[in-house]
Amino acid sequence: MNSISNIVKGLGDSWRKNPKTVLISVLCTGSFVLGVSLTHIFENYKQSRQKRSDRENAGACREYNSSSFYYGDSAKQLQTIPDGIRRLPDEFYGKLVQSCVIACCDCLIVRVNKLTDERECLLVERKDEPAKGLWWFPGGRILKGETFFQAALRKTTEETGLSDAAAIQILGVYQTFFSKSHWEDKKEGGVNCGTQTMNMVVLVEVSDSAEVTVDESINRFRWTRIENPDTNKSNGDDPYIVAVLRRLQSWDSTFVKK
Repeated sequence: MNSISNIVKGLGDSWRKNPKTVLISVLCTGSFVLGVSLTHIFENYKQSRQKRSDRENAGACREYNSSSFYYGDSAKQLQTIPDGIRRLPDEFYGKLVQSCVIACCDCLIVRVNKLTDERECLLVERKDEPAKGLWWFPGGRILKGETFFQAALRKTTEETGLSDAAAIQILGVYQTFFSKSHWEDKKEGGVNCGTQTMNMVVLVEVSDSAEVTVDESINRFRWTRIENPDTNKSNGDDPYIVAVLRRLQSWDSTFVKK
């Protein structure tokens, strides 16, 4: 109490001698304290928003975990099923698309652009239904016996020609519903049930020097920056693309820091 009294007395003496100086000192001190307090509140608010965003977009698996489980002594032999068995005839597969949900793997193919040191992902313009004319991820049906990583690497090579690739992480699973189908019955009175897919999205990394050579299912391709999914959204990228990039942003600590 004595120390507080001494401070108050000192301020009183200073006020009588030079009130202007005391007033300036009080205002400066108050401004400083207010600034520090507001900065602390703002930082807490930003961290809280980031945590909420991370929770909303969380769901990826740990890196290099393919989430595959095998049961029985010969279960892994499923990976050696001949293509003649697991690649279905067109007519049969068309009926399957009409009647079933198709298990697919989409590939978020990422490189680091050496010129800009920024991460970019590969998008392709689909030539056929479903998603005809849309900028999309390379991908397609998972074949019997394949893990998610194996399917991602196969589709990466088949559709883009990028063979020197590494499957890194399962980012999540999504559903897509299309009103059209590549396999719709075009006969008079034919039924079109559209296409429903369950898409496992896999992060695939490639080098900057790798050259893209698209297959006949793709019109063209482009690399797009991914450091800020909000920018991708503003640029008109598909909501599915933006959702996957948000998932990547929430889980890739290196990506978040960029």
